[in-house]
Amino acid sequence: VKTKGIPTEVAIRKLQRGLRLEDGFKTAPADIKQLTPTDKNGWYEVTLYEGHNQQIRKMFDAVGHSVVKLKRVAIGSVTDAGLPVGGHRKLTPEEVTALASGKRQKPDR
Repeated sequence: VKTKGIPTEVAIRKLQRGLRLEDGFKTAPADIKQLTPTDKNGWYEVTLYEGHNQQIRKMFDAVGHSVVKLKRVAIGSVTDAGLPVGGHRKLTPEEVTALASGKRQKPDR
């Protein structure tokens, strides 16, 4: 996630603990790892344990830093590793079962 501006440590802690969004939705705690920022923008790796429509964008908006760029790299244990931009692949039976069951597995990286 690339943000407009660099959020403060306090803002990042709010995102990590979970916060109430403008629409009233309370987010679950999230893992947020700061990556190397530029002079004007922050870069973060964000891991959600529940996901709702536009959640990451809404979370960062709530702390005053809009998302400029977002790349989803995994959903559960299913990753996009090795896929070209716009590419797709068939899911394995195990991936289908894991996604259907809602199991929260970390992806193999």
